[in-house]
Amino acid sequence: MQKYFETGKDRAMPSYLVQLRRLSPTFGKQTIRVEYEKTIEKDGKEIFQNSMGYFQFYVNFFGYSDFN
Repeated sequence: MQKYFETGKDRAMPSYLVQLRRLSPTFGKQTIRVEYEKTIEKDGKEIFQNSMGYFQFYVNFFGYSDFN
């Protein structure tokens, strides 16, 4: 997992690049769901942060993917 920042029109926000190894070959539609949870303390208050993202792609017979 690698943290980097995506930049937009007026700000930057943290993003993460995640690389996974598949244990068994699977073909067809694949869905990856990544969830993030973190508790931080700011100004004496405990803040809970969470996020979730989905990525879907199709794997063909040759092992290459076509992004959805």
